[in-house]
Amino acid sequence: MYCAGISVLGWDRGKTLAYLPEVKIKVMSSSGTSNNMPENDKKKRKRITQKQIVSLLVLLVLIVFFGRFISNNWDEFSQIEIRSPQQVVFIVGFFLLNLFLQGTLNTIILKALNIKMGITESAALVAVARFGDYFLPMKGGMTTKAVYLKQKHDCDYGSFLAQSSAGLFAGFLVAGFMGFAALLVLKSNTEINDLIFLLFGGVSVVTFVILVWNPDVPNFNAPLLSKTLRIVHGWNMTRGKLRIQAQFIALNCFFIFFRAGSIYFQFKFFGIEVGYFAALFLAATGPFQTLVSITPAGLGVREVILVFSATLIGVGAEITLAVALLGRLLRFLTLIALSPISSWYLLKRKPDIAPPA
Repeated sequence: MYCAGISVLGWDRGKTLAYLPEVKIKVMSSSGTSNNMPENDKKKRKRITQKQIVSLLVLLVLIVFFGRFISNNWDEFSQIEIRSPQQVVFIVGFFLLNLFLQGTLNTIILKALNIKMGITESAALVAVARFGDYFLPMKGGMTTKAVYLKQKHDCDYGSFLAQSSAGLFAGFLVAGFMGFAALLVLKSNTEINDLIFLLFGGVSVVTFVILVWNPDVPNFNAPLLSKTLRIVHGWNMTRGKLRIQAQFIALNCFFIFFRAGSIYFQFKFFGIEVGYFAALFLAATGPFQTLVSITPAGLGVREVILVFSATLIGVGAEITLAVALLGRLLRFLTLIALSPISSWYLLKRKPDIAPPA
């Protein structure tokens, strides 16, 4: 069985670090030693180690938190039963559709960079990258994608990442409006805190203003703020490219619709009817989950945001955590099944350019 990681695609650690845009560590020649490493590279390696430690500490804290939560609420969890196991077909089906959409999105991004990649190849790369996120350090899935694009398509991953930020901005735009609309519908039957209205309403207004105005924004060193501003910078790169912008927005609409369908059927798996608009609101939190995913594959962080969001609209924390864990398990098992096939498919692809002599 192939291992969906960098090693299975035939790349060593040195090459991997060479193409990772966040790290940007130079590959030393065979005659070089670690003593010849530039001081800046040493500092970058140190920052990577620090981020890895923080990521693992956060993950451990979340594991302890969830363990205590389940232990303290065991009576409620013990009452949760599987009522409709056939819903697994729909849950996995929606996940596969989202993989296909992500592959389509990557194809559009690469086309803007004058690189041709079929949707099948792109979806296979998404599957391998997502699986890699679980096991490889420092966003290993991103690293896998970077190396593959460089070696097979001679693509500068920094440019790809900048264009991808435009897609993420479209995700916030769509999520803001869809989340706000879902809250308006839910408010007729559920008491909802005004702060959550302000959050989604604010995201809707700010992203719409940026969509129309395309302002130039400064850079900041604060991690979360700088990440947000990089997303805005990425969107500004599509200025004047109305077709690409429309494609990004349309694909993100489908992303949220499909994710809402998956969440809806995850609740039905346990015999709970939450209504599609409740599922739509929970799906609209997806971009926010991506923004603060500091653990491998967002483990724990995404579940916390989903559970917290569900409690805001009157859905029980216990059942939502069960739903979140079910979704995580099914996605992971699906990636285990897909990654060997995807790795084999990517391995047999020939590079667009001949390797240097």
